[in-house]
Amino acid sequence: FYMHDDRTDPEPVGGGMSFSSGGGVGAPKELSTGVKMLVSNLGPEVTDEDLEELFAEHGGPIKKAEVFYKQDGSSSGQAEVVFKQKKDAEKVLSTLQGVPLDGKPLNLAMVGIPSAPSQPATSVTITGVGERAGGYGGGG
Repeated sequence: FYMHDDRTDPEPVGGGMSFSSGGGVGAPKELSTGVKMLVSNLGPEVTDEDLEELFAEHGGPIKKAEVFYKQDGSSSGQAEVVFKQKKDAEKVLSTLQGVPLDGKPLNLAMVGIPSAPSQPATSVTITGVGERAGGYGGGG
């Protein structure tokens, strides 16, 4: 059972690039209330409190830290941390990526933010849009 399988809104026709319709379904609402980071490769003994303490110490105030558990109650080795500010999440990402926690290197990924900030989107130039059939999205 996955939450994203609930598709009550019809799929938009012709691109589907609008995030303003449908009450924000599928839009990253968390970005207005915080910045999410997924943490993986956690040891089985790491707790929510461990992550809260570590990330607050190395980044700044966080809203929550939650370790995910399997049905049998054991740790899945993954967690979600929500930061109050993007700059705090970025600081943690640059400071703690690959740093061992309980002997296992942390794997960190910010959600909804490109993982390669060294390649800004402004370096991409698109020309000739609509001049040819085919290509991205079809044609005939």
